[in-house]
Amino acid sequence: MKEKGFHIIQLLPLLFIMTIGTGFSQNLNHKLDSIENSFNEVSGEERIERITTYIRDANFYSTKHEKFLPYIEEAYQWEEEHSNIKLLNRIRLGHINLLLAENNKEEAVRKAQEILHSRTPISSKDSVSVYTFMFNTYTEIGLYSKAWEAIRIRDQVLSNNQNPLFGGYVKISINDLAKIYLTTKKYNKAILQYEKLVEIAKSEKNLHYEAGTYNNIGLVYLRTHQPDSALIYFNKSLIVWKKKLEGIRYLTFRDSSFFDIVGNNIGQVYNDKGEYKKAISLIRKGIETGKKNKEDARIVSGLNLLSQSYFGLHQTKKALVLLDSASYIIGKNKSISGQRKTYENKVKIYESLGDTKKAYIYYKKLVAYNNTMDSIGKMNRTTILEIVYEVEQKNKQIADQQTLVAEAEESTELQKDKLRFLILGLLLMLVIVISLLWNSFQKRKRAIKLKEKNEHIEEQNDIIEKALVEKETLLKEIHHRVKNNLQLISGILELQSSKIDDDAVKEIMKQGQNRVKSMALIHQQLYESEDLGKIDFRKYVIQLTNDIMIMVNDAKKNIDIDLDIIGFSLDINTAVPMGLIINELVVNAFKHGFSIKENGTITISLKALEEEYYQLTVSDNGTGLPVNFDLNNSTSLGLRLVKGLSRQIGGNCEFKNGTGTTVIIKFKNEK
Repeated sequence: MKEKGFHIIQLLPLLFIMTIGTGFSQNLNHKLDSIENSFNEVSGEERIERITTYIRDANFYSTKHEKFLPYIEEAYQWEEEHSNIKLLNRIRLGHINLLLAENNKEEAVRKAQEILHSRTPISSKDSVSVYTFMFNTYTEIGLYSKAWEAIRIRDQVLSNNQNPLFGGYVKISINDLAKIYLTTKKYNKAILQYEKLVEIAKSEKNLHYEAGTYNNIGLVYLRTHQPDSALIYFNKSLIVWKKKLEGIRYLTFRDSSFFDIVGNNIGQVYNDKGEYKKAISLIRKGIETGKKNKEDARIVSGLNLLSQSYFGLHQTKKALVLLDSASYIIGKNKSISGQRKTYENKVKIYESLGDTKKAYIYYKKLVAYNNTMDSIGKMNRTTILEIVYEVEQKNKQIADQQTLVAEAEESTELQKDKLRFLILGLLLMLVIVISLLWNSFQKRKRAIKLKEKNEHIEEQNDIIEKALVEKETLLKEIHHRVKNNLQLISGILELQSSKIDDDAVKEIMKQGQNRVKSMALIHQQLYESEDLGKIDFRKYVIQLTNDIMIMVNDAKKNIDIDLDIIGFSLDINTAVPMGLIINELVVNAFKHGFSIKENGTITISLKALEEEYYQLTVSDNGTGLPVNFDLNNSTSLGLRLVKGLSRQIGGNCEFKNGTGTTVIIKFKNEK
């Protein structure tokens, strides 16, 4: 297990808060003694609750952990007698804190696994606490995949819980992400997480958290050998902290201690930049604060830093004296980290002095220390993994045994249930038989009524069908008679025109005859069609244009008609105007478009547009319209008729003059 460097001791805000709280130890110990006396005044569940509160708080501030063991045993014994699940988890959590204070991570993990795999319910708050502990433990020993899994489950618990008291865990969650990114040396990602924390702190106006996070960002830059960037964030941290203290007359230990912590970090920056004299005053101040508050960890860290400053100033004797002092403190308090850094600094100093013998001695100590710590780390990882596996297997066995017991109980109950079901089955069968007989009677009764109704409906359908056949026959007869009448009118016009000598009048009569024929053709299509409401428009246009060509085409000219019409069906209200429009435009093309041309083509196109709209296009490659042609001022009856009929079907008419004439009509086919 690798020992953390001295310059990242205050890397996390929560750790920072715990560190600067040590100055209150005497007062808090006195307070905890009062709590201990208070729960001796009560008994039963209230006493156990006070004991768990005492254990939870006391292990942070006292080193006499053995005094808590009798209380732990008492709490477990009381819970076993009274089966209070809620208190059991609180007792276990307090026990975990106590084990951590004794640096017994293996047993703490075992207790945590017991909580997580227990069949007894666990509150969301307790679940979050346990998974946070497991995350920190897995991260510390390098089991990063399990650390990610722990934080994922914990954050899922948080996201599913709407308790406003859990709001602070959002910052903790982000902070934990930063921690694991730091441990895995993904420094840029760690900084991104800290920047999120800064934004949250600003939005909450939490100057305490904002200052601590700026300090952490500075430590990341310090770790990545970017002293200038580190200095910027350390100074930001101090600015925010000073702003927090505005208006406060008396500074607490926590208030003043923060300046020492950040000052110590700035001292490290100056060491890295080679500005050793600036570093010395800041580091000394931190050491003095550590001595005042009996904080061995801070003293050792400061002595190592200060030795680097004097080594940088080539004052090697002072540097060695400081390192000896650090070694002495570490020797008295084995739980203090810093031994690796002390050995590294001594190796560096003796190498600079040319004393290779002592340099080699401390180098061997450094290697031995590293090997020991690595072995401990590997052993811790192995032990914890074994504990996790052991607890999982144990709980699996318990679950299997409980399943077998449940199956046995279920089998006994099953025999009883069979007898009950047999009796109930007989009763049910009796009810079913009666119900079936009743339903059969009702079914026959309904069948008779249904048969009578169906016969009545069939009679009505026959009447309706006969009426529809009669109506259809009548409509066909009407269309047939209308067609005959229109043909009669056309014949009369033809006879009348044969007796007229005036060619102009004769032409007018001929045009009228064509128009009547176009309408007659529609009625012919209708009575020949199965659908009396609509006609096949393509078939209609083919027959119409054939009739027009017979009537108006000059045998000396070669004029073709090209149709681009897919299978459309139009109702009579649209088909009649459309037939008249096509008649007028085709006749007009024959008469005027090809008056001086012997060859040409007339194209008729009908295409579907969006939303039931259609576009009729009639074009020719004849001589085209006059240059100054205006439809609104045209005296041509045919063109005026085209315009009027277009409006009748809700369309608009557009004339284009190019290589011949093109007429475009857009309309909607009403269904």
